[in-house]
Amino acid sequence: MKQPIGIIDSGVGGMSVVKTLLEYEPEMGFVYLGDQARCPYGERTKKELLQFTSEMIYYLIQQYQVSAVVIACNTISATCLNEVRQRFSLPIISIVECGIAVTREHHLKPLGIIATTKTIASHIYQQQLRDYLPQAVATPNFATYVETQTYDLTDISRALAPLQEHNLQALLLGCTHYPFLATEIAQVLPECQLLDPAVGVIQEVQQFLFPTNRQIIVTTGQESQLQQLLAKLLPEYRFSIQQTTLEPYPS
Repeated sequence: MKQPIGIIDSGVGGMSVVKTLLEYEPEMGFVYLGDQARCPYGERTKKELLQFTSEMIYYLIQQYQVSAVVIACNTISATCLNEVRQRFSLPIISIVECGIAVTREHHLKPLGIIATTKTIASHIYQQQLRDYLPQAVATPNFATYVETQTYDLTDISRALAPLQEHNLQALLLGCTHYPFLATEIAQVLPECQLLDPAVGVIQEVQQFLFPTNRQIIVTTGQESQLQQLLAKLLPEYRFSIQQTTLEPYPS
């Protein structure tokens, strides 16, 4: 029997990737795991990130026998991707690698990049996309804005102010939470084309997608809280949600 893909993120942000994949294959089989109990990840140490990621992937393998895992968290992908791939033999798809591929397809520069503090500090996007004259800005509060739904346009504008003087042609959304702020970001930077790495995930997971009614969302946080949040962020979808507690990864 074909197995679903796993999708992991620090919280609800990776659901923007799920949305993109569902638009491509509405009946795809997936298990989404959001670590909302420990979100956000942007200020976590590499040791913590590797441990949290290993716990999530191990859980998906043990409980659901997933065929592949999409790391829908830029912070993880930018910080400990190689170590994660060394620990697990199944295919691991990186949202950062997908973001780089999407950017290269558009050939737009100068390029703006917004992401968590950890992702920006890794310089992975700046190095891989240096030909696009990148202007990178950490926007560490954006993930929290999405998780809590407590922000206004002034907050977004203030965070993006360092980018407004660069006449950017494109802006790479270097955190999967950020597409949920796309309307506000576009108001602040109206001349920019917003680049969503989730589009690049489709190409990477095509061989693992198949129609099924097995669509599961798991959270380490509160089910009711996530249900209310998804009703605001993705009102066109209805998902059942399960709560779990992750066990330490057996190193």
